[in-house]
Amino acid sequence: MGLVFPLQLSAQQDTLEISANLVFVAADTDTAELAINVTADSVWSANTDASWIVLLPATGKGDTSILVIVEPNPLSTNLIDTVFFTSQGLTVSSAIVQSPFICEVPTNLSLVDSVVFQHSL
Repeated sequence: MGLVFPLQLSAQQDTLEISANLVFVAADTDTAELAINVTADSVWSANTDASWIVLLPATGKGDTSILVIVEPNPLSTNLIDTVFFTSQGLTVSSAIVQSPFICEVPTNLSLVDSVVFQHSL
């Protein structure tokens, strides 16, 4: 669904790691759902100020996969916000970029078809 870049921070024996610190989502008419894996030594929480992002669950303990629900973007502009994960004084973040300019390339194209497809735009 998007590009994913992992990030890990450690302080002494405490660890907080997420599987994606940058996610690109196409702004279409459907709600997008993606998972972010959280690895933590103890209790953690996730939060965002964005009304168009829902986190389930928003708290947990240890290793957990959370569901990130991104509501559709009816605007012709990008929406960008951050989900913050905190645990034992550590904070990592995941930027969610929702853009009407991201499109999916058909998966049934060969490499030659892809080049022709790109040149025909």
